[in-house]
Amino acid sequence: MRHPRRLVLLIGLFLLALFPFAGPPAVASPRASGITVATEKTFAAPAVNAPLTREGGGNPSRAEVASDVGQTGPDTLLYTSDVVDAGQLFDRIGVHWRAAPGTENSFFVELRTSSNGTNWTDWALLTADEDMANPDTNEWYAPPQLAADNARYAQYRVWLTDGDPRDVVRVGMTFMDVDDLNAGPIARFVNDFVGAAKDVARSFTEPAAANAAAVGATKVLSRQDWGADESRMQWVPRTYPVQKAVVHHTVTDDGGTNVAATIRSIYYYHAVTRGWGDIGYSYLVDKYGN
Repeated sequence: MRHPRRLVLLIGLFLLALFPFAGPPAVASPRASGITVATEKTFAAPAVNAPLTREGGGNPSRAEVASDVGQTGPDTLLYTSDVVDAGQLFDRIGVHWRAAPGTENSFFVELRTSSNGTNWTDWALLTADEDMANPDTNEWYAPPQLAADNARYAQYRVWLTDGDPRDVVRVGMTFMDVDDLNAGPIARFVNDFVGAAKDVARSFTEPAAANAAAVGATKVLSRQDWGADESRMQWVPRTYPVQKAVVHHTVTDDGGTNVAATIRSIYYYHAVTRGWGDIGYSYLVDKYGN
């Protein structure tokens, strides 16, 4: 193993030596494989015949969003799930639920995550994206949420404001690793190395004007730039004349310093969990204006 490691080190030093002459590309290549490792877990009628707590006028956490949640009444019951082991590490999690007909506004769902099942994030109130709702099944989808660092466990709870546990027909959880958390150290190193190599190649091929673009200039990025796994795309794109444009907020995290990872989680959630076969947007704009 000594010689292969020495070779990798020498190649890495060679790539680093090229950057002063070539300059970094305008947009860094993704440092992940683009393959989302995901697990789906579903729970049928979770609150029926389960231990429930009568809250009597209590409030879900983050009660400051009273316009959405409101005060829970005297008949409110609280169901708290068992701790759910994802069976893998995950950095994003999407929760969706099916409500009995006409009861979608009678309960609220909260989520927390943990790396060890002992230390937890705060409870976070989930807001369903109405555009993702399935009216045929009355299934509602909260956009993917950031999880605790190196998360493996999750727990949800449901506030039943009319006191009927039958309102919740099903709860589903999509655990997503969009950053190769479950890959070994060698695989992660290879991803970093390949990304750096692509950056070196692009630094020579991109026009100099692109690298010297004015601050604030918009750059259009391709699906490859954010690491789309095209094997998840299950529909044939169709082109129509543009008639109008709708601006929609994704209600996800802003991506921090890794916007591409957030987009990959949205892509998987739309394409696979929701069943659309692709991401549900024609274009996305990140916080940097790309």
